[in-house]
Parts: sequence; C-alpha cells; structure tokens
Amino acid sequence: MAITTCPHCTSKLSVGSDLIGREVECGSCGRAFVAAPEDTRGSPAPDLWAGMSPDDDRGSRRRDPDDDDDRPRRRRRRRTDDEDDREWAEDQVQQPATMLQVVGWWGVFIGSLNLLFAVAVPIIAVNLPPPPANAPGGPGGGMNPQQDMIISAGFYVVQGVYILGLSFVILTGAARMKRLESRGLAMTAAILAMIPCFSPCCLLGLPFGVIAIQTMNKPVVREQFERNDRS
Repeated sequence: MAITTCPHCTSKLSVGSDLIGREVECGSCGRAFVAAPEDTRGSPAPDLWAGMSPDDDRGSRRRDPDDDDDRPRRRRRRRTDDEDDREWAEDQVQQPATMLQVVGWWGVFIGSLNLLFAVAVPIIAVNLPPPPANAPGGPGGGMNPQQDMIISAGFYVVQGVYILGLSFVILTGAARMKRLESRGLAMTAAILAMIPCFSPCCLLGLPFGVIAIQTMNKPVVREQFERNDRS
C-alpha cells in the first residue's frame, strides 16, 4: 500500500502499489487524478496533469475497464430501517386515502347541488301563479304550494351545509392520512365515510372506510403515524 494525496482537496488516500502512476478517483471530492506516492518529507507529489489545458487528452483518454474495480469510490449512505418502514407505510396509505377523497369530493358535489336547489326553489315558487280561492291551499285553505316550496328550500340549505361539513372533515382526514399525520383525524374521516345516512356517499363510503381503517391499524403504519404525531 502507498499513501497519495488528492491535489484537488488535499485528502490523503491509501492505494495499492499497483495503482501508482495510474488514474484514481478521490473518495472525498470524487475527482480523478494520477496517484503518486508522497515523498519522504510528507509533501504530496506533484499532479502529473497539472498545467494541462482542458482540451488535452486527459478527459478523452479511454480508461481501462479493469481500473474501475481498483479505483477508490465514494461511499454511499445506506438506507436505514426507519426510512424503509416510512416508505412502505406511505405506499400503503395512498390508495385508501384516495378512496376517502373520492367520498369527500362526491359529498362536495351533493352538498353544492342541495344549495343550488335551495336557491332555485324559492325563485320558482315566487313565479308560480297563486292557487284559486276554492282550491286546496287557496285563501283560507291552509298551506299553498308556494309555502311548501319555501320550506323545502330551507331543508335543502340545512342538508347542503351538513353534507359539505362532513365532506370537509373527510377530505382533510384523507389528506393527513396520505402524509401519515393526525391518525385520529384520519380515523374520524374513515368512520364518517362508513356510517349510513351520515356519509355523503353510503354505497362507496362503507367499503372505502373499512379499507382505510384496516390499513391504519397495520403495526408499521400505526407506528409511523404515532412517530409523526409526536414530532
């Protein structure tokens, strides 16, 4: 073995004696230079490429494929088990979270439709002709169709606001689930999607919510949620 010094970053490298006079790669800065042993006074040997212009054959010289096996290489950082677990957990929650987002956006559509009806129904009611005096709902005959439609408009408002509120919770929980954050909120979103008559989309909400809860209860996924919630 011989000691050589990189002329670019002055790092000292240990190379085999057979590599002296051959081009090697610095393990610190990654740049190539010709390995030369240090002299007895400890100063680095001069770079044999010093003074050469970039147009010289230094960059175009073909390397011997056998040299690559002996050249010192920069060490790559190894992935840790925690990084692998997080990547696996993120991959697991993507599809269930997207399912919850489908339920949430469907609820936004239904809630917006209810509010649209709440605006349109009174307009239609105002333009209806009044009922005849002797007809049901006429003067002295109880509630007329116009009054029925106005009451229906109020029902549409309440229902629309309710569905939009649930949809907002589901969409927020699904977004947090994708980032492995706020497990409690993500679990709440899944439960709301499952409950019949409460979910904005009962048919899809039940299976989608079950899948989301099962995924969040997996040990590795649960651990990543708790780790992010603590940080």
